[in-house]
This record gives sequence, C-alpha cells and structure tokens, in this order.
Amino acid sequence: MFGTITEVAQRTIEAGQTAQIIIIIYFTLILIAGILFVLANYTLKNAPTLDRTFFIPWKRTKKRGKKIISGILEDEKRRPISLMKVTLSNALEHKIDSTFSNQEGRFCFKVNPGSYLVTAEKFGFEPAVTKIITLKEEDKKIEVALKTKKIEDAKANPPSVKFLIFSRPIFLVLAAAGVYTTYLALSFFSIIIALTALATVITSLAFFILNRRIGLELCDHKGKKIKNIKVEIASAKGEVLEKAETDNAGKINLFVAEGFYKIISDQAPSRTFKANSREIVSLKLKI
Repeated sequence: MFGTITEVAQRTIEAGQTAQIIIIIYFTLILIAGILFVLANYTLKNAPTLDRTFFIPWKRTKKRGKKIISGILEDEKRRPISLMKVTLSNALEHKIDSTFSNQEGRFCFKVNPGSYLVTAEKFGFEPAVTKIITLKEEDKKIEVALKTKKIEDAKANPPSVKFLIFSRPIFLVLAAAGVYTTYLALSFFSIIIALTALATVITSLAFFILNRRIGLELCDHKGKKIKNIKVEIASAKGEVLEKAETDNAGKINLFVAEGFYKIISDQAPSRTFKANSREIVSLKLKI
C-alpha cells in the first residue's frame, strides 16, 4: 500500500512539473502573439504611402490562343499608367493569366473564344474592372479601355501580411494550449489560472476568425467620417452581395472572399476596392 501511495505521489509531482512547463510555454506564446499583434497594428497606422513605395514588377503573358484582348490603362487626366498589374479571368472570376502594362499603358492577352473579365490594380490607384467581354469565333481582336484614378488614402502593409501568415497558426496553438492548460490548472493549480487560460482560448479563436475581416472606414473629401450611410457591396460584375450601414465611426466590417468589390451608395460616388485574404485589410475610403 505504501508503495502505491509513493507511486501516486511521484506521478502527481511529475504531472505538476509537466503542467508548470506547459504553462510557461503557454504564457510565452501569449507574450509573443501580443508583441506581434501590437507591431502589426503599428505598421497598419504607419505603413508606407504612395510617395515612399517603389516596386517594379515584370511578367510575360502566356500564349493561350489566337484571339486577342488588348487595351490601355489611363488615369483621370487620360495619361497612360505603366507597370499596372492586369489580370484576365473567366466569367466566373477564376484567374486565367496576368501581365503588366507597358510604358504606354498598354497590355495584351492571347485567348480562345469565350467570356472574360479584365481587372487592373496598382498601389496608389483605384482598381479598374471591365464588364464581361465576350469574344466570338469571328472576332480577331477586342480593344478595351480601363479608367482609374490616383487615391491619396492608399496604404501598404507588408509587415502586417507577414504577421497574419504567422499569427493564424499562433492563435490556433494558443487555443489548443489554452484547453490543455485549463485542464491542468483545474487538476493541479488554481481556478484563476484555469479562467485565464479559458479566456485566452476564447480570444485566440476570436482573433483567428477576425483576421478574415475586411474593415472599411468611409469619409468625405475633407476626411470627415460619414456616419449612418447605407451602402451596397457588389462583386466586380455588379451583383449586389451585401447591404450594410456605417456605424457612428463611419466603419463597416465585412467577411468576404478575396477579389474585387464595389461599394455603392445613393448618397456618395461608388468606389472599387480589393480584398485580399492574406492581408489585414483596413481601408479608409474617401467617397
């Protein structure tokens, strides 16, 4: 009997030591995630703006057919826009090919007959989207013109992209570790540690979910927040996907897939924006 009690005591001590190690690792993860979260939010507020960002990409167009879809990209003053990424998609908005506009703002795709959608994007410019383009057997070439304009409220957040890629697994690990720590705390430690771990489980899962959020803040040309305005969120093809209303801070939270969207309102001009599932997207749109 004595030996049995000793073994039980030994196992209890070993379990307690294991629990201590788990809890130390657990709270270290919490600290790391907290630091990353603070840094990511800091980069969102202090991200490089248009005049401090330089990026020169290049990509050749794939040869896919004998028909041609060509076009030109111009700003509001009819000036050509170079190095703008142009993407060719099918009618279901599935990407087929992409290229970049040349110095004259021109681009070209070689395709087979069918229905296509052309989108263009570049940091510092509002995304441009065509209507559905139908290329028939008798057509040899279709010319399209895309108009866009510079936006002063654009910000890039490359550090935040890295944060999100690593933060999602961290939040999941925190949630799993929190469940185990709750069990250990209830078995060997106090209810306070158990409640702390349980709270972290909830917040970790919440952060994991909220990282898919697209936050929009609407303001007028003077930067004043537009409160309680009703808007419609439409796809690139113009299909209304969601109706929303800004809160007292002029904000809207959306859960959308990656792609191009239009924000439409009877009370303000429409704006086009892009949602990227790999980024923490927080856009302040002047309308």
